[in-house]
Amino acid sequence: MKLSNKLLIILMFVILTLTLILPASGDYNSINPIADSYVSSSAPDSNYGSSQTLYIGSNYKALLKFNLSQLQGKQIAYARLKIKTSGGSNYVNAIIELHRVLEDWNEIDVTYNTLPNYSNVVAANITISGIGSWYEFDVTDEVQYLVDHPEENYGWILVWNSTLSGYITINSREGSNPPILEIYYVDGTSATVTVTSTTTETVTETTTQTTTVTETQANATVTQTITETQTATTTATITQPATTYTTTVYSTKMIYQGSSDVTSDMTNMLSSILPIILLVGIIGAMARAVSRG
Repeated sequence: MKLSNKLLIILMFVILTLTLILPASGDYNSINPIADSYVSSSAPDSNYGSSQTLYIGSNYKALLKFNLSQLQGKQIAYARLKIKTSGGSNYVNAIIELHRVLEDWNEIDVTYNTLPNYSNVVAANITISGIGSWYEFDVTDEVQYLVDHPEENYGWILVWNSTLSGYITINSREGSNPPILEIYYVDGTSATVTVTSTTTETVTETTTQTTTVTETQANATVTQTITETQTATTTATITQPATTYTTTVYSTKMIYQGSSDVTSDMTNMLSSILPIILLVGIIGAMARAVSRG
């Protein structure tokens, strides 16, 4: 009987150890802005909250706001803001910065003259190389902060940081392909979330050709130079190899998930505890065999 008690203690220890080291499942959410607009220094009293296009440039700034209430209490493993460029001028190698907005604003009345204050800290940035592409800001720390401090969630502002006098346009929430905030979060004690990112860039090349023509007539030599300029535009789509980001997060927070996740959660739970059940059965059988002996 003493040997059986020892086996029972070992069994409890093994179950506790497996419970602590088994990784928790990760989850994913994708949301669009609840408000967006842009402001123009050239029209400081104009509002563009209903526009299907947002401008970011030397004379423009764009504002975005997302509802993060559904993520309260969650641990953010990885988050990215995706914007799709739709047009622009003099934009190659221009840097777009993302800053946290510090005051509330309304998309139907915000203007350049009423632009809310925003942080001087650059939370994330991208470099523009082509039009028609999706670009991604890594906003993991930003989203985690705003989830933990919902009273400070006034969104972000996109700022042109370049000596170039130019701009790009992106689609707003009123148009097609609006900005997307993709969030990977975890529940339980630990989890590893893998994110795959693929960027497609469009490159436009312009070629100029000059031709000189000399004509000689019968009784006189006349030299005439004609310069012809031909412009050929070639558009190529370059797909960069996918990059995998792996982030391990440790947390002691309990996560509540809605009814839509119940089925997948039950499946994950059963697959997680099945090895424990089998191990319990094996050790129990050994214990009974030892006690009979």
